[in-house]
Amino acid sequence: MTVGKSWLACVAALGIVFPGVAFAQAVGTVNLIKTAAYERLESTDWEELLVQDNVFSNQRVRTPSDAALHVVFADGTDLRLGADSEAVIDSYVYDPATGTGKAVTTLGKGVFRFISGKVKDHTIITPTATLGIRGTDFYVLVADVTGVLVKSGAVQMHPECNRRNIGSPRNRGNPMLDQPFLIQQGKAAGVYLGDCFVSPDVALNIADRGLDDDGGIDPAAGGKDGPKFPKLLPGSNECNDPTNFGCFVQKPKTTSPTTMDDSYTPPPSND
Repeated sequence: MTVGKSWLACVAALGIVFPGVAFAQAVGTVNLIKTAAYERLESTDWEELLVQDNVFSNQRVRTPSDAALHVVFADGTDLRLGADSEAVIDSYVYDPATGTGKAVTTLGKGVFRFISGKVKDHTIITPTATLGIRGTDFYVLVADVTGVLVKSGAVQMHPECNRRNIGSPRNRGNPMLDQPFLIQQGKAAGVYLGDCFVSPDVALNIADRGLDDDGGIDPAAGGKDGPKFPKLLPGSNECNDPTNFGCFVQKPKTTSPTTMDDSYTPPPSND
């Protein structure tokens, strides 16, 4: 973080107000960095992030290969980026007095993990789907597919598809092509880029240790000896390849998506 941006964060934290000048308000802090991470605000240049740096709305963050970045928001929401990943904190509003708020995050390419906090209205935008969370801990892979694997809680997945793709041979005329459905705990689902093929029953393997609590840091290696970004090969056997740290394959047998039910209460996390 540059001197100017550090000064801005300090002034905002102290509550100092200068007439006619608006300051950005920090929405969270950097909790962990493995190797390196970078940020940029709107049209500014990329700058290196450091642990305990503040993060802001409209901020873009990214990681290089062999890296990880963990950001903890004011409500306790934990956003983790694995290797070679990028995300934008579009907006974030939180009232600690009531424990309520609203947030929007956009994911670019990469692997991610979300552990939700007090803010329940958190929308996550990907190239092929919009996600809504419910007291959730889940993983996301964004490549030629948006794949979601739910560790605990539940995720609402709303494919962002065009009706003209309903007849696609890959999607087999799935009538729920543009309808939201629920991904339950322990389940995975995905929406493919291109013809917007929706697969509600898939195998998703994300083994990037940068998403773990310790960020996959090896103390003996100074945190610089970690997994590579996943190879994304098209076949179904790559998930058995120990060097493939992320893969997404459709299971031979598919089932219908779970119908969205607003009465659903996610089970408590075991963490």
